[in-house]
Amino acid sequence: MSAVFITLALTILTGLLSWGLGRVRSRFTRTSAPKGEHPNTTRTVLSEAVRLSLLPLRVALWIGWLYLVSGLFTWSRPLQAQLFTVLIGPLPGIVLVIVAGVFAIRLGYVLIDLLFEAIREGRFLARTYSARLDLRVNTFSGVFKGTLTIVVGALALVLVLRQSGLDIGPLLAGAGILGLAFSFGAQSLIKDIINGFFILFEDQYGVGDVVIINGNDGLGGLVEDINLRITRLRNTEGRLITIPNSEVKTVANLSSRWARVDIKVPVPHDVDIDRVMAMMVREVSALRAEPGWQAKILEEPEMLGVDALSDTGVVLRMLVKTAPLQQWRVDRAVRRRLKLAFDRESIRFTGLSTAVQLDPGQALEELTEYNREDAR
Repeated sequence: MSAVFITLALTILTGLLSWGLGRVRSRFTRTSAPKGEHPNTTRTVLSEAVRLSLLPLRVALWIGWLYLVSGLFTWSRPLQAQLFTVLIGPLPGIVLVIVAGVFAIRLGYVLIDLLFEAIREGRFLARTYSARLDLRVNTFSGVFKGTLTIVVGALALVLVLRQSGLDIGPLLAGAGILGLAFSFGAQSLIKDIINGFFILFEDQYGVGDVVIINGNDGLGGLVEDINLRITRLRNTEGRLITIPNSEVKTVANLSSRWARVDIKVPVPHDVDIDRVMAMMVREVSALRAEPGWQAKILEEPEMLGVDALSDTGVVLRMLVKTAPLQQWRVDRAVRRRLKLAFDRESIRFTGLSTAVQLDPGQALEELTEYNREDAR
């Protein structure tokens, strides 16, 4: 009976200790900093380290309970002997390596998140650049986390093999030979990775950008994902296009830092073009002064003047600098105001017989509606 009471006491004690560790672990669960305050980096890292270390500690606590209880009864002592054999064998070292690997990966994720959160908030860079990098956080964070997982996983695999008693020297030598052979057979993969690195490093584009790859006859769409090997685009038809990074030769980024609306208005020969040009500038300036448009129209319009002459009239050209991904919305609003202003002044447009060639980026406009909400 004494063995039963000891077992009961050990069970209650172990359960209480495990419950206490669970409560402590829940208190160290990572929470975001209050609005307007920066998270304490040291405290966050230490909290995550404690939270991750308490789980294997609880498992070890119950293993110790099993070892002690199995020695209290005659029928369970063989189990204790087997458990002792396991505990002094390679298994604890293997488990320790796996736990340490998971711990390192999770802690690395926390540090990466903190780093890119600081970049997003402009604590390391000027705010103008931080706004641009806001679209890049998910891209770089994913690449960094993936690289960390591969490196730590490979190192953990080598240590597990070593703990298992295997001679890893020949394995590493064989892996080197296989790696050399693989490099000859996977040159396109290596080119993908190298080109992907430079795409990210040079900030050619990232998740959330609208791009046209390899010229106007190439592929265009919203960048949904990019890593060191491939780029995934979603076009206006909803198709997900996967492009190896080595195939990316030229990139037209329609959402990088700023954009521009190129407005060409055909008018008859008999109108006062100076009055029409002044009216066009005045209408854009009035639109920019309205609430909600100051952030979309970055500067006063640039009137270039007469852009072309024909037997049917004169083409006036004006440029409007806009925020990224706002060029299509500004274009529609400006053309609407110009149409209303022309109607008030009884100015008619000339009928051009030539076909209108659209900017290929306009076909991608539909993507920007959910791009601003989901992809940033």
